[in-house]
Amino acid sequence: TLISAASYYYESMRDNVTSGLDAAGGLGWRTSLKRAGGGVVVDGGLHWIRPLREFCGDVEEVVGVCRNAEAGLGMEGETLAHALLRMKRDDNTAGTCGNDSYGFRAQPPESGQLIATFSANMMHTAPMAHDVCPYFRLTGTKGELVIYGTGLNANGGGGLKLYNEDSPTGIDLFPKDRQGGFFLGFRGIWDVVSDILRTDDRARARDTVRNAAADVGVALALYKSSNSGRWEPCEQFLP
Repeated sequence: TLISAASYYYESMRDNVTSGLDAAGGLGWRTSLKRAGGGVVVDGGLHWIRPLREFCGDVEEVVGVCRNAEAGLGMEGETLAHALLRMKRDDNTAGTCGNDSYGFRAQPPESGQLIATFSANMMHTAPMAHDVCPYFRLTGTKGELVIYGTGLNANGGGGLKLYNEDSPTGIDLFPKDRQGGFFLGFRGIWDVVSDILRTDDRARARDTVRNAAADVGVALALYKSSNSGRWEPCEQFLP
């Protein structure tokens, strides 16, 4: 049974000097609230919200805080965010992203709803601990799964590590120097888009739009919660 999930999106321009830079070496459109729609949460952070929904089901409500704490980036939106995500109880086995085989989402009796954590942090030139802080940490009643590493640096990749009774100190399920790491999950996206267009599969196209809207709804609920100081429902932002 999955009882806890955590995601950590963090990026430093020191480490990732090719992502979204303009000709002058700045972040270009990523600094603009009008063009980007927000800061780090709707920029790279959305790519961490979607896997949480894949793992845990749909998000019912969010409470959290956002701050602009890194002046060197020149961002109009937030550079730092922390949030708790309460998952829908009746989606613990079949969410928008999931299917009926996801019985591991069913929570122990009297334990309440599944709660996930989401953190996003963008820095200007500060080194960041990509080698020890995982992108995702999934804790269950029989062990943990950890997705770690950027997969972008030349001296190390990124992988998936399992901790259970057979491997209490952890076992890598992919080579530790696997280049690409977590980002390989985006590798087939254009193949999927192409297939939808080629087959004129309008049902899959609508599902894609609904999932994207649900991701953005989580981000918008976090923004509202940061101002209100309360849990905010995600459905208020869904079409």
